[in-house]
Amino acid sequence: YFIGMYDSKIIYYADQIVLFMVIPGYDLMRLFTIRILNKKNPFSADKNHLHHLLLKKFSYYEVIAIIQFLIFVPIILNLIFGYTLFFIVISLIIYTFIAMLNNLWSLGVDALLIPQKANILALSGAGIGGNVDIGINPSCYEKPYFGFSSNTWLGGVKGQKSTWIFEGKSNRFISFESMGVDDIEFHTDNDFNPEGYISANWFSFDFGSKFDISNNQKFNLGMNIKLNYSKLYTDNSWGYALDLGATHKIYNDLSIGYVIKNLGSQYYSSNEKEKIEPLFGIGISDKMKILSSDIFFMNLSYYIDFINHQNNNIYKLGLQTSFPFINFMFGTSRSNDYNDYSYGFSFKLNDFMLIFGNINHENNALGNPQSIELRRYF
Repeated sequence: YFIGMYDSKIIYYADQIVLFMVIPGYDLMRLFTIRILNKKNPFSADKNHLHHLLLKKFSYYEVIAIIQFLIFVPIILNLIFGYTLFFIVISLIIYTFIAMLNNLWSLGVDALLIPQKANILALSGAGIGGNVDIGINPSCYEKPYFGFSSNTWLGGVKGQKSTWIFEGKSNRFISFESMGVDDIEFHTDNDFNPEGYISANWFSFDFGSKFDISNNQKFNLGMNIKLNYSKLYTDNSWGYALDLGATHKIYNDLSIGYVIKNLGSQYYSSNEKEKIEPLFGIGISDKMKILSSDIFFMNLSYYIDFINHQNNNIYKLGLQTSFPFINFMFGTSRSNDYNDYSYGFSFKLNDFMLIFGNINHENNALGNPQSIELRRYF
């Protein structure tokens, strides 16, 4: 079969054959390894194949569609754009994410709205119109880097996030994040003393890219696909969401951005399905040159955003300095039922950057979210 495709010039390289076979091949190796570790015949039958895992959540025809999507979409994108290794890695990560569904625990759909990186926290999520972060607008451009952040959210919920932005004009990226808490009190009656404690954790995998339109450097599009899985005690859910973004450079450093986030659904173990409420946003950004000399410069970028989510209007403002080594960030969010202000700083030395972010809100009893991130630029 593959020889025929090679002769027909559909396949040119051996790594493209690997891309064709990566999902069934990885599934086979995973099952062989699990059976051998459990001291079973590696050729014995069981119900741990990928399609068995998916059948617990979907119908027969939905499972067929999902598997065909996992196999053929990376192949089609590879034939169009190239980057075979990138799509092999993406396929393996998505497969691993699905294979882990029976063993993961998490918090729920609201975690999709949590900013999980230090610079996003420090600006209170502002920056739709600027090249701030792909988590704010997936169409923005960022210099390639690998980053790891340690996060503390409301109520002492802790987590981590890893982000890898690849080299190239398309700014392809992948990220994996998790959050969890293991001391939730469990009560079956009105007794003050809990009968025990349960845990809750949340896992998410993102991947996406920026797209140039006809080599027009003034207008970019971007997308971010998010997959999540969650479980609280005996309840679990999983979901998907799509973020879309666009940026348009108007004049010099003045630009405008647009985002539509969380286009997707959440599925629950009770066979219920919930449509995720989308978020719509628009923002502008600009940079003011305050001081410029041969040995020192000082710029100030500002970001003004308007967001509508669940019929609630949210206004955001962010400020970010631009010094040679250390920079400061400030932000605030305002709506009818929520207000906060944030601050943070970044320190860059050679190819490394350390970032800290903190948000202060009205309910001090829940604690203040914080994040610290270390990046290595390429």
